[in-house]
Amino acid sequence: KKTLLEQLIALGLSTDTAEILSILLLLVAVALLSFGIDRLVRAILLSGFTSIAKKSKTDWDDILVENKFFYAVAHLAPVLFIFYALPGVFDHHATIVDYSQRLGSAVIIYASIIILFRFLNAVQTIVGRLESFKDKPIASYFQLAKIVIGIIMGILILSVLANKSIMYFFGAFGAMTAVLLLVFRDTILGFIASIQLAANDMIRVGDWVQMPKYGADGDV
Repeated sequence: KKTLLEQLIALGLSTDTAEILSILLLLVAVALLSFGIDRLVRAILLSGFTSIAKKSKTDWDDILVENKFFYAVAHLAPVLFIFYALPGVFDHHATIVDYSQRLGSAVIIYASIIILFRFLNAVQTIVGRLESFKDKPIASYFQLAKIVIGIIMGILILSVLANKSIMYFFGAFGAMTAVLLLVFRDTILGFIASIQLAANDMIRVGDWVQMPKYGADGDV
């Protein structure tokens, strides 16, 4: 940036104008480079792993490709590039650097969530094909895992953006959780009960269930 700034000043521009123009030019360069990195990494990952998946005898890599796992991983590269490039662009603007680093960290966390969720989707597909899990509510387990991960990562993003301790938000979330438990108590209890029934193998699809107290019966 220093060299670019000196060249602009040498062209007769004022220091302030040269500073603004140099920042704009560098931002355009960062945007173009990040776009190129995204396309390059995506081409390498997708073509490479797609080729490997076609040649391999196992199907887990095919499932990862189908769930666009590597596509999500490729998007992380330009985000990281921008994250490390922006401090050099705004080297004399500490406040802007601070806010951009916070925002960049939040975007990196969000991109990591997408990667993790797509990996879990692939694992769910693989586990669902196993004979021992055919009659288990696999989707419910993975949905619960995503909810827990999403909540934790969401709190982490808020912590990064607000520049506050994660424990501060966990405390606030604890108070909000108490209210949610009161409002959605029946829904939450029903969801937990369904998981317990499946985990303990107490009931299966096709079983005949009777509830004389409510005058109800039928197949699961």
